[in-house]
Amino acid sequence: MINRINQSFIQRLRYALCALCIGTLIVVANTMYANTKVGIIGHPDHGSGTLAVALLAITQEAGERGTSVDDMDNAKEEQERGITIYNNYISVEHKNRDFALIDVPGDADFTKNAATGMAQMDAAILVVSATDGPMSQTINQLRLAKTIGIKHIIVFLNKADLVEDTELIELVEQEVRELLSQHGFPDNTPVIRGSALLASNGDTSVVGVPSVNKLLAAMHKNFPLPKRDTQSDFMLQVNHVFTDKRVVVGQVERGTVKKGDKVEIVGLSGTDKHFVTVDNIQINEKDVNTAQAGDRIGLLINDDGINHIERGQMLAEPDTVTAHTKFKARIELYTKEEGGRNTPIFTGHRHHLFFTTTDITGEITLPDDLEFLSPGEEHAGITVELLQPTVITKGNSFSIMAGIVMKDEEDEEDKDKDKDKDKIKHTIPSVIGIGTITEILE
Repeated sequence: MINRINQSFIQRLRYALCALCIGTLIVVANTMYANTKVGIIGHPDHGSGTLAVALLAITQEAGERGTSVDDMDNAKEEQERGITIYNNYISVEHKNRDFALIDVPGDADFTKNAATGMAQMDAAILVVSATDGPMSQTINQLRLAKTIGIKHIIVFLNKADLVEDTELIELVEQEVRELLSQHGFPDNTPVIRGSALLASNGDTSVVGVPSVNKLLAAMHKNFPLPKRDTQSDFMLQVNHVFTDKRVVVGQVERGTVKKGDKVEIVGLSGTDKHFVTVDNIQINEKDVNTAQAGDRIGLLINDDGINHIERGQMLAEPDTVTAHTKFKARIELYTKEEGGRNTPIFTGHRHHLFFTTTDITGEITLPDDLEFLSPGEEHAGITVELLQPTVITKGNSFSIMAGIVMKDEEDEEDKDKDKDKDKIKHTIPSVIGIGTITEILE
């Protein structure tokens, strides 16, 4: 009898230990392959796209898995213009880490697309050309990254093979470090010198393949595994809407969503509530039953609701999220030398404000004791009223955008015709200031 009891106890203990081991293996596997979203940012032509190609080529050469180079810049508009316009997502697996690389558009004309890509980033690789140093979009993209709350960054000094004088590269690195410090990034931020082009071609010199391997090692060390909030109520940022296909694309900010769930559309609309049903979910073009925080997904929405959805809205568990139109903030304006305004702002000024994927016009009201806010100054207690309601919370940061007017160079034929006439080419968006919400008013 005692032997039977002991055997039964031992058997149950074995089952328990097996269950514990299996559970532990599942946790370890999920942790080891946690998807870390890394944005590759930088000024146009500094080599962010080439670096993404190099990372793919080197990891696949080593037998690691990843998506194809053909997935990058494959849209017709991108091939025609030779630039990145859309946020390209490519997967790189390296030593039990899964990095989702986001090739973020660097061209100033596509600042909205850049902000959308950065809103999904856990960390960033800033690409700076060693031949040019930091330029206008280097600064703009750093500011966007700071506003969105990116804390982990690595710098890749590209085209180092084209600079023979090492002192010049050291000066560029010093300039980059000063820029990082100005934007609140750590003094010990890794700066790696290399050539993405040489690395992608298999060159084994110091600035070739070894430099990208050094970058991968720094990514493992400096980019921690992201923590995802899967327990809170579901919320997703809407990045793109394809009305004809009834598809909404975005990143799950928190919680989980399942096929058949009813979700609420929040923001950028009036007081009427709109709800939609999730008919299907896709991750990496594969149907799934459930998605959770951190996943970038496509949702197939029922016919009735798709026309009420637009980029910048939120999809959320019904009655769990509220949109607001008025808040108080602390605002800092950049100087003209920093790429900001050269004139102050007054009560009544309107500017485009970027809250992650949402860009919306806001009207500024200064405190009674402040006549104007000059470039280079920072002040709290400034009231901002949005023209449309959006999902915001206390502590959220936002970028203040304005346009810089660019002029065309005159053709030879035009010189005699329009000698005294300035020809406007187009207006390029620029980050002229940042703000932090200190109190929700309405």
